Amino acid sequence: MPFGGMAMARPQNVIERGVIMAVDAQQQMYRVHLNSGRTMLMARIRTHPGDVVVLPVGVFVMVSFALGMPYIIGVLPPESAVVNEENVTSVTDVDGHGGEDPLLGRSMGVTSRGPNEPVDVVPGDFVGTGPDGSSVSALHGKVAQLRGSPLAKVQAFGDNDLVQIIAGVMRTVTWMGESRVVNDEGKTSFQWRGGTDQLSQTGGDEERYTIKLDVGHTGNMINLEVCNRDNQAVFRFHVSPEGRVELYAAGGFNQHSGDNDGAVHPVNYHGSVAEVVTGGASRQVSGDVTETHEGNRTETVSGNHAVTVGQDSSLTVSRDQNVSVGGNSTTVVTSDMAVNTMGDCKTTVVGPGKVHSVKTTGGDVTVETQLGAFDVATTGGVISLNALTGQMRLTASIIELLASTGSISLGAPSGNITIGSGAASGAVRWEQLNVILQTLVGQISVLNALVASHVHPPPAPLPVPSPTLAPLASPLFLNLSEARSPVRIG
Repeated sequence: MPFGGMAMARPQNVIERGVIMAVDAQQQMYRVHLNSGRTMLMARIRTHPGDVVVLPVGVFVMVSFALGMPYIIGVLPPESAVVNEENVTSVTDVDGHGGEDPLLGRSMGVTSRGPNEPVDVVPGDFVGTGPDGSSVSALHGKVAQLRGSPLAKVQAFGDNDLVQIIAGVMRTVTWMGESRVVNDEGKTSFQWRGGTDQLSQTGGDEERYTIKLDVGHTGNMINLEVCNRDNQAVFRFHVSPEGRVELYAAGGFNQHSGDNDGAVHPVNYHGSVAEVVTGGASRQVSGDVTETHEGNRTETVSGNHAVTVGQDSSLTVSRDQNVSVGGNSTTVVTSDMAVNTMGDCKTTVVGPGKVHSVKTTGGDVTVETQLGAFDVATTGGVISLNALTGQMRLTASIIELLASTGSISLGAPSGNITIGSGAASGAVRWEQLNVILQTLVGQISVLNALVASHVHPPPAPLPVPSPTLAPLASPLFLNLSEARSPVRIG
């Protein structure tokens, strides 16, 4: 028998109704029970060469013997007047649309729609359905649709040039990578994994993705990473649900903005800022810089600190200022220098044997106090005021030089020391004057001895001078130049 045991056909032009009892899907052969009572093997007449639809068991078919052997030439409506409506399916998933529109209902009392077949088809629509409700359709209004379920379909709307994808979860795979929309017990995420090289990164046998994007639950809101082939992140951008932004770049940041010199680029922080730089830092500003600190400021420099000011420099301190120097301190002023204080001014040299020196090599040094006191004190060292080539003036209503345990030394090797205005009288040096006075005392003592030893002889003509008092005739000579001090007192 043809077709592997298929019975010979009945006379031509005979058509029977039958029902499919068994299906060989691989060979696309059917065992059909005919109304005549026979059961026969047969094939299905296809509508075109690409028609590979396999009819399921239980379908009512029309069988023709016109070609000398039986063939299924069509599918008949179900032989029932009522269809189970518990699993009614839809093509459009819109209530009241198409066949569900009451205006299209005719209430004929019977149905030829099979179970699980759509109810919203409009006359003229093309719909191909699967056994579980999936469909491919071309509908009125230039609508084409590929549908698996209400949440798994692709729709194309010709009037609007719109393609719409509706999906509960979704996955797309390309040569560049794959993207997925996932639902983990109600927690949704969008994930995209991709790369730049199909052979070494995104191929099916590689999957060493260098670009990773997670939006939603798996990304803790938004997380974008660029990785190397060892899956080490070299760039990361993360936005948390609280609105916190984290930005990491292993290769650093190169930021440029603005289109002109007057453009303003505000950066505002509501809260504190912590900045850590493990290497060096360089900053260049071509215009003016203004910094305002409304609280305290602490700056710590572990190494050297150099500040260069090309023009003027001004420092204003409303209250106290403390400057502590652990080593030497040098101030060089090429022009005038003024130190003004409304209170006391005090310089203390703490270390024994240390010297506090104020020197001028060609100009004047002026220390002036208008209302307060000027105090130069030493607890164990030496205070020296030297004017080698210039002048030194101490001007005040009262000047006190006190040395509680030591001495005060004023010296002018080549000039004078002047105390008071219009000073003309010279001060003396005690040691030199004492030597001169002791010499004078010695000489007077000798003369007093001569006077005391003088005796008048008997009356006779007296020689002039008396031999005893002859030394008194010599004038006394005193050289006081050694006692002259360079200090002039007015």
